[in-house]
This record gives sequence, structure tokens and C-alpha cells, in this order.
Amino acid sequence: MKITSLIIVFFIGTASCFLPSCTAIISRKTQTTHLMKNDAGIESIDIYRKKSQSMFQLIRPENILPTAVINVVGGWIINPSLSLFSTPQFYASILITQLVMVNSMILNDLFDYKTDKINNPDRPLVSGAITKREAISSAIAIFLLSEIVNAFFIVKQLRIITHFANAISLLYTPLLKRIFFVKNISCATMISLGMFFSGITAYTPFMVIERGRVNLWMIATRFMFMGSLYVELLLDITDISGDKKSNIHTIPIVFGKKWSWHIASALLHGNLIFSTLDIMRMSDFRTGMYFILICIPLMKDLLYIREFAYSNKVIRRVVKNTTIPMIIALLYLCLISVYRMTDYTGM
Repeated sequence: MKITSLIIVFFIGTASCFLPSCTAIISRKTQTTHLMKNDAGIESIDIYRKKSQSMFQLIRPENILPTAVINVVGGWIINPSLSLFSTPQFYASILITQLVMVNSMILNDLFDYKTDKINNPDRPLVSGAITKREAISSAIAIFLLSEIVNAFFIVKQLRIITHFANAISLLYTPLLKRIFFVKNISCATMISLGMFFSGITAYTPFMVIERGRVNLWMIATRFMFMGSLYVELLLDITDISGDKKSNIHTIPIVFGKKWSWHIASALLHGNLIFSTLDIMRMSDFRTGMYFILICIPLMKDLLYIREFAYSNKVIRRVVKNTTIPMIIALLYLCLISVYRMTDYTGM
């Protein structure tokens, strides 16, 4: 009995000696586990943040605001009133245009993977920040969402516009891009289609169609199409190296940089002259002259390209600088639709 008691006392004493150490060890293990969990959580958040940034870069976010402006201008010229912003179909046209635009950027990077290794090695797909599987999954999801919005909010007669835009975005890089000059027309069509789409969805059931506003809407759409064609041609000059290796026949490859610049110049000046003359004819001389004055920076920048020997760096800067003058010109057309249409009787 005494021996048993001694054994019990021994074990209790031994346990009491080691208990603080065991508690400390357990405590440290618990703290380590919590730290590991916290580190894993922080790491997951960091990975998610980097992935989101890379996906954002993939869709080229700098195009989102200009695209939205194009949509609003198209709708406002046709329906320059607050009733425009109570039309669900108009908002749907803006969302669909954004979705198609974003999807076309993803698809372009997927099909242009080899070319971007030369022309744009910092693109998310090339750098590995976004995997091809992630890009394909995103493209499919965005395509389905655009068609769902189209089916629920756009009238049946106009749904073909969304189908057409999605078809162009899908066929552009693998097929259309390889056809001489068709690639440029396809890009310009996609960009100007947003203005056309929002304009045609801006009609309300009891709205009176005014010929003057329809003509101004067509001027704005043509101005956007020709302006986009001009920009696409300039971008082709900067992509000569990659396009040659990809066996894509563009105007700069066929005719050279100098003649491409002359063709771009003809597109720009022809676009501005015809737009100005049409505005003068439907309004007055002064209104047309204000429009051409707004566009002077576009003509000035074009001269810089030739002055700096068609430098890729200068061309990219010129292309970037086209956005603001074109948006201001489009907003000016919105003002014309409000203040200069009252006395207009037709062209």
C-alpha cells in the first residue's frame, strides 16, 4: 500500500514538474498553428489580389470608360432627355457592349499568345500570371452573360446585333485578323457598333423619330468608325515585327511605314472634313468650325509621327492621345443634338 502510494506520489510529482513544460510546448504549437493559418490566409489574399490585378490587366481596363462614353453618346443623340436613363434596354446595351469588348480582349490574348511573346511579353497570359484555362473559363462565362442579358432585356428584333458582335470577337484573331485590311475594318466595326447599338435601343415606345437626330447619330457613328480605323492602322505600324513572324499581312507590311502613314493621314483628314461639312449642312458654318477646332490635336499629333521617323514609342503616345479629343468631339455632337436640332428640318 505504501509502495503504491509512493508510486502515485512519484508520478504526480513528475507530472507536476513536466506540466509547465508541456503546457508551454502545447501553447507554442497552438501559437505556431495560428500563425501558420494566418500566414496561409494572408498568402491566399495576396494571391487573389495579384490574380485580380492580372485579370484586370488582361481585359484592358483603360477601354472601359471610353466605351461607356461611346454608348451614352449614341443614346443621347437619339434621345437627349432624362427619359433615356429610365430605359432598361439602354442600360442593357451598355453592359452588353462592355462584356463583348472585355471578351474580345481575352480571346485576342489567347489567340495571340505566340505573337505577344514578341510584341507584348508583359501580357498576363505570356507572363504566366493568368493561365490559359482561367482565361478560357472567363471568356465562356462572359459570353454566356452577354447572351443572357441580351435575351432578357433586348427586344427580339435587335438581339442579332449582340450575336453579330460576339461572332466577330470570336472569329477576329483566328480568321479575320489574317485577311488583309479586313482586320482593321472588323476592329473599327466593333468599336463603332456600341454607338449604333445604344442609339437604336434608346427609342421609347411613344418617341417621335426626328430625322435630324438620326442623321447626327449616323455622323457620330461614322466619325467613330473612321477614327477607329485610323487608330488601328497606326497600331499596325508598331506591330510589324510580330505580324511578320505570325504571317499576318497588314498595310504597313505590304506598303511600308511611310505609305501607311499617308493612308492614315487620308483617313483622319477625310473623316474630319466629311464630318465637318455634314455638321455645317445640318446646322451652320460656325457649329462646323467648332467641331474641326476640337479635332486639331489629332492632326497635330499625326505630324509628330512623321517628324520622329515613325517611331513606335511616338505612335503609341499618339494613339493614347487620340482618346480625349475624340471624346470631346462626341460630347460636342451631344450638345448639337440638344441645342441645334430645334430649327433643323432635314438634310
